[in-house]
Amino acid sequence: MYFEAVAIAAELRDFPGGPQVLAKSIMPTIEGLRLIRWPADRLDTLGGYLTYHNVVLFNFFLALFAAIQGARLIRHLEENKNIDFYLSSGISRSQLVRLRSFSYLLSQVIISLGLGLGTAFALAASDEPNTFAALITLLAGGICIFPFFGMGLLISQFVSNSRTASGITSIIATSLYLINNVADKYTWLTWAKYLSPFYYANLTRPIIPGFGINLWSWLLMLSVGGIFITISIYLFNRRDIGNVYFEKSKRVSQKSQNNRYIPKSLIGDMLWRQRFGLVAWALTTAIFIYVFISMMSDIVVIWEEFAFLQQFESSGFGTTAEQQYLAMVFEIIPPFIAGFIISQGSKWTADLNQGRVQMFLSTPVSYSGLIFRRFTTTLIGAELIIIASICSVLIGSYRQNVNVENQALFRVFVMSTFFALAFTSFNVLLVSILRGKNATTAISIYVGAAWMVGFMVPYLKWPDWLIRLSIFDSFGHPFIEWPERASFILIFILVVPGLLAAMYISEKSSKVI
Repeated sequence: MYFEAVAIAAELRDFPGGPQVLAKSIMPTIEGLRLIRWPADRLDTLGGYLTYHNVVLFNFFLALFAAIQGARLIRHLEENKNIDFYLSSGISRSQLVRLRSFSYLLSQVIISLGLGLGTAFALAASDEPNTFAALITLLAGGICIFPFFGMGLLISQFVSNSRTASGITSIIATSLYLINNVADKYTWLTWAKYLSPFYYANLTRPIIPGFGINLWSWLLMLSVGGIFITISIYLFNRRDIGNVYFEKSKRVSQKSQNNRYIPKSLIGDMLWRQRFGLVAWALTTAIFIYVFISMMSDIVVIWEEFAFLQQFESSGFGTTAEQQYLAMVFEIIPPFIAGFIISQGSKWTADLNQGRVQMFLSTPVSYSGLIFRRFTTTLIGAELIIIASICSVLIGSYRQNVNVENQALFRVFVMSTFFALAFTSFNVLLVSILRGKNATTAISIYVGAAWMVGFMVPYLKWPDWLIRLSIFDSFGHPFIEWPERASFILIFILVVPGLLAAMYISEKSSKVI
């Protein structure tokens, strides 16, 4: 946030014609991308630009976080059999839900205030201090997305595992986010925005000149979240532990047990157990990319009208508007691959902490063999994401009569695969070194920094070698051309020595933590 604020403030200050001209020139593109991010008010001010560029997305990601936390609140305890420890202490089911829900709300407020402080610091560093407005704006977002937490908790009463509940609630949250973005554009859809918590979060944006505070929206969203939690408590009290509502018994017939599919290999078992998650990752990435592709025709017209081509051409994104747009769309794939691989690393850490690694090692499988199988499984999942993404682009391009060269698609496929290989090796190595500690947090911080450094180096005129530290830089612009030789060297170093080092460290380290 700090670096973006400094860069945006410099852009507003130095743009020929001033902030008003800048806002007017970029507004057509922003309107074309309305489905992805909205509203966009007072882009001629730092507060307005930061709200559009960051705060809107903060609210969306906090909503996904709330949805996942709500879905896991009780169901995850049931899956791990940890709920028995809580209930054996004398605490009732209702008290357990209320206490954990309040703890989540408190943590959400703290996170929002932390984001608000970061925003306030960024504004102050850009010579436009407004601490109170920054805190209130971010706090409003954290409070108004509270219904998603209650919704996740409610949905988890009707499904048997937290992952499915998280996925369903995340899809609902994303749908409401997209609906809120385009509701005012279509008169027949205007009513739907009142169903979206994002609409109520946007009612409080004092960080933007001319906008104020709406405390009634805070109260309404807290009430809606509370209603969802109350209904969830009612359902939770009337079902068996581990069951879903309406399910009378978890007993299954011997026949159904005998017909259960059992994979013949460990890799097959790993893939089978997360088959729904793999499909969800592939479909989500494909749909996200297809949304971008569906807007290509309108955005290309805007780029040609406002002469953006020269700016992107100098950055290596191609010479035609279609090339530039497709090149940027394909560069969305690596963050999705990274997110999937990080989620796999989180499971590996959980396996070690919860004793499943020791169970694997009690079989003829060695630790290095387990790591290699994990590596292979993760790579297969990443390939599904890559193939789904490329198919999505092909379908979207065909519908818009845009030709895509086979050589360009081949380069994208190869470099995406190399990226998956390198990042998986890096993740495996980090998990092996940290051993059940904060590997997921560490690699997530690196991914965020690696992604942002590519934007910050040109803006802040930092040394170019800093970009080389980003694994995303090794991906290059494969839709246009092959990356530099240094990128292949970095990938090779991460894949081969990295994987071998992870195997060696794992074999030499203690098998118990």
